[in-house]
This record gives sequence, C-alpha cells and structure tokens, in this order.
Amino acid sequence: MFSEEWNKILNEINEFQDSEKMGKVWFRGQNASHYKLHSGLYRMGPSTPDFDHIATELTYYNLFKRMGYIHHKTEGWDLLFLMQHHGVKTRLLDWSESFAVALYFANLDWSHINPCSIWMLKPLKLNKETLGEEKYYIPENSYEDIVNINEPKLSDNSLALYPMRNSTRIVAQHGMFTIQGKSGLPLEEELADRPDILKKINISSKLKKDVKKFLNISGVSQFTLFPDLDGLARYVNGQGVYKPRSN
Repeated sequence: MFSEEWNKILNEINEFQDSEKMGKVWFRGQNASHYKLHSGLYRMGPSTPDFDHIATELTYYNLFKRMGYIHHKTEGWDLLFLMQHHGVKTRLLDWSESFAVALYFANLDWSHINPCSIWMLKPLKLNKETLGEEKYYIPENSYEDIVNINEPKLSDNSLALYPMRNSTRIVAQHGMFTIQGKSGLPLEEELADRPDILKKINISSKLKKDVKKFLNISGVSQFTLFPDLDGLARYVNGQGVYKPRSN
C-alpha cells in the first residue's frame, strides 16, 4: 500500500487539477527542490554586453538548422521544439501533460538527500496573464522574424506553447513547453502571487519507495519515454545483473 503522505500528495494534485475548469494542467519534475524554473539558456546567466539570450538562441538555431538538416529537414518553431528535446539550450522549458512522466524526471538522478519536486501549471491561465486570453500561444510570425535581434517581437513574460509533436520523444513524454520572456525571471518569480496558476509539491526522500512503486504501476521507464535504441539500451542496463539458469 502507498503511504499516507503519498496519498496526500496525490489528493493535492487532484484538487489542483479539479480547480481548473478547462482541466488543463501541466507537470514538471525536478530532481532537486531548490532548482528554479529557468530555461536552459537563462541558467547560463543573465544577459551581459558579451552574452545575449536571444542572439545566442538564434545562433544555436542556425547552427542546428544548417548542420543537421539532412537528419531533421525542419525549420521554424518546429525546429526549436526539436532542438529542446535533443538537449540544445533554448528559452523553452519542458513540461508534460502527464504527472507520471514528470515524476519520472523528478526521480531521475535524484540523490534522495534533499527533496525533489513536482511543479503544476495551468497553462491557459498563464497565457491569460500575459496575453489577456485563455489560449495557447501559437506564433503567427516565423521564428526568425520573432527573434530578429534588431527588433525582437517577444513578450516580457513567459508563455505556454502547444508544440507540433514532431518527434517520438515529444509524443511519448506528452511534451509541452513554456518559453521564457524577456524579463529573464524564473516562472515562480513571475507568478509569485498566483498559487492558483503555479504550485510546487516537494517530495521527501522517505517517499522514494512510493515513487518507485507509482512509476512501476504507471508503466513508465527509460524505453517508454525514450522510444529509440538509446532509450532501450539504458533500460536494459538498468535491469541489473542476472545469474545464469541452472539445469
């Protein structure tokens, strides 16, 4: 059986989701509770005369587009989503529509010394704060136009994007994204006074057995979330060592 504390967490998640009339809640797992909701680019530090987030992202975009085109044959926003899922630093932050997926990533490389965390976000309410409407942000302009270095057409605050599911990983992970705004603030600081939009749940190390059990019954593994040969190899290596059968 699950512990009482774990059941309280599940009830807390259910209560947060039930409070959203549209039923849309995204989840993000982090293996250390002190990590901020910063995108990969903003984790590199604040903008300086020698480092600009927009210019850096555009440079990475052009390199990935030109050098990898034979592999992806993609451009625009779809390419930015693909870059993020392959580990390129962008202003995107990964979220999932699945709590079990977020829990997997919170547990991945969790030291069990300090709590890990699950963040819950109501994406449509986030966009209402920024856009004035409860809708996903789907840019009308091309990516290259929006990140024009001389006149970037970007919001100061973060936005929830509904990506093209153009890779098996995005599909398997029920992937969604927020894109960090020009203010450079992590999302929890942008929404510091809005616990109705963004909420954090810390998971203590004493719940590690509950976490493992929940992931097992949810059928979440390296191979289900990374459905390729690399994911399968990591899954196989994680099965431990087996003794040969005796006759």
